Amino acid sequence: MVKCIYNSIIQVVSFVLIWFLNALPGLADSFWVQTNGPLGGEIRSLSVKGETIVAGAFWGGVYLSFNKGNNWSNIGLNEYKINSVVISKNKIYAGVGYFYENGGLFVSSDWGKSWVKILDEPVGSLYVSDSILLAGNFKNELFASYYNGSSWTKIEYGGGRVYSIFVWNQKLLIGTEETGIFVSSDWGQTWVQKNYGLNNLNIWSIVAKSDTLFIGTGGGGIFVSTNSGDEWIARNSGLLHPYVFSMLILGDNIYAGTVGGGLYMTTNSGILWFRTNFTFESVECLGTDEKNIYAGTKGSGILISSDMGNSWREINSGIIRTEVSFLKAKGDTIFAGTSGSGIHISTNKGKNWMRIAYSITNPYVTALVYRDSILFAGALGAGVFVSSNNGENWHQTVVKSKEVNALCLVEDKLLVGTNYEGMFVVDINSDSLIENYFRGLSVTKIVPFKDKIVVGTKSNGILLLDTSDYSRYWNFLSDKFITALSCNDRLIWAGTSDGDLCVSTNGGFAWKLKISHNNGYVSDIAADGDRILASWLSFEEGNWITSSMDNGNTWGVRTEGLGNIKVSSLLIKDTLIYCGTIGFGVFKSKFDEIFSFVNNFNVSDKVADIYFSDNTLVVKRFEQNSFELTPSKITIYDLMGRMLFEKEIVSEVEVIDLRHLPAGAYGVKFQEIFKMILKTE
Repeated sequence: MVKCIYNSIIQVVSFVLIWFLNALPGLADSFWVQTNGPLGGEIRSLSVKGETIVAGAFWGGVYLSFNKGNNWSNIGLNEYKINSVVISKNKIYAGVGYFYENGGLFVSSDWGKSWVKILDEPVGSLYVSDSILLAGNFKNELFASYYNGSSWTKIEYGGGRVYSIFVWNQKLLIGTEETGIFVSSDWGQTWVQKNYGLNNLNIWSIVAKSDTLFIGTGGGGIFVSTNSGDEWIARNSGLLHPYVFSMLILGDNIYAGTVGGGLYMTTNSGILWFRTNFTFESVECLGTDEKNIYAGTKGSGILISSDMGNSWREINSGIIRTEVSFLKAKGDTIFAGTSGSGIHISTNKGKNWMRIAYSITNPYVTALVYRDSILFAGALGAGVFVSSNNGENWHQTVVKSKEVNALCLVEDKLLVGTNYEGMFVVDINSDSLIENYFRGLSVTKIVPFKDKIVVGTKSNGILLLDTSDYSRYWNFLSDKFITALSCNDRLIWAGTSDGDLCVSTNGGFAWKLKISHNNGYVSDIAADGDRILASWLSFEEGNWITSSMDNGNTWGVRTEGLGNIKVSSLLIKDTLIYCGTIGFGVFKSKFDEIFSFVNNFNVSDKVADIYFSDNTLVVKRFEQNSFELTPSKITIYDLMGRMLFEKEIVSEVEVIDLRHLPAGAYGVKFQEIFKMILKTE
């Protein structure tokens, strides 16, 4: 029977293909467009040659500046995580990849206009000279090339993954994961392991000053050797952060970039270390042009110091690789909280962004609430900060040194959700702690709904609190990890770690599964009147965003312009919608264009609506009387009648990823419905 149906489809498929392509002239256009920020992001590697600087971003892309970092241009490799970059003889080398994913060593001879892969291995560490290329991959291997990368030799050294490669006094040194330092005097033919005196064998960085070697370790601080590594002595006096990502020597000064502790400096070969004014960030890489110091950070992009580290300024014009943790609107101002770059604001719909809140001591900001000109911000490991002048100045509240996930204002009380320490209730007038509820629980989200407070947790689902007594509560979705919460004046929406979007129509006392998408977790939900926006995030499959203009009765899906970029946060502001991403700043679009697009694909029958948009098949069932729907299978066939995909539909709305299928026409069967869809590139 199926093949008979497809015989009819084959006769009309050419007509349908032409009709669809003519009917959708804007199909290839980007729906989501990147705004101009927030600027910054995670910079893993720097290479400096005079006024020319090359930077590698962890979330993808190589950046080039010809004017000491005043302006940057993206020069490609955006689909790769960049671990190491080197400028050598007007060539740029980039080691890319992450553990066992696709990566390699690329070279460009035209300043990034084109790239050639010269090693098909995910490269983490890199050394380049006139005579040799050395590349350490993520499989405990080291490769060498004496022919500009045209051929390679695998070097056996017998240790862990190579973190750092250093050449000094005709010796080759490699720092490894958990196996310490290896030294070769014959370019890798023979090796000697030199770990005497080390109490930590994760060697992250190596530098030398005259006859003294310095190494930074992952947990043991800094060690020095004056006898070519035969013996190591710890020199950590004044060094409060023992995880040392990077090191740099400039004149008589030695600099150490740490995890979470900013930049340290010594003027006496490590006998005493002190922190520079760059104190609150993780410094992943360092570079110098012999006058300026350049620092690549975990989240704030690149900073420069022209006075030996006493003062710093950000130089990120053109670099948008920030991780956005939340989006919030206050009047015409949009706040974007980031993981590693603090808080940024835009007052012109994303055309420009400006960083604020430098006095928040941890740049991993997770939540923001406000009342009038008073703002509260929560940070990981630093507690809650308050500003009484719209974010110009900030100071610490009574909630200190906590990993804050969520904030909520209820009358004169601030509710603070934390990791494993429950929910703190603070009197905002006196900045005094009233009580700590649900100790031991991780509170992920808090939203007010009429006379109740809806609390999402990591392991106990949803707690519905009575505002008159926070200790009185009801528990729902009790086995769920709640990753998103939002509400309007009628409905409460909740998203879970296993991809379920649930809704309550009676104030939180009963919940119904609305959409199931098992290729990720619900990263955020935004509700504004009858308009609902929900996003899913999967590190393997990318992202999905669904939207509704009628309180969840019908849904639209559209993600062109985002590709596989991960969506972390959402905002509906007037006619525009914004999404914060992991590694690519903020994107925006117009809300109503989702539905003008989706209607071109919409097909209906009495048991379900089925529509296809942007690699996504959405099935909306009409059975709405119970939380548990009767399972029913959906099947997809090719034009020869062969079954390609089958899935059991258990929720009211099912979102199905079809990006793995090539472009073409397909048949979709659900109960008695049989429809055709067209998938384009």
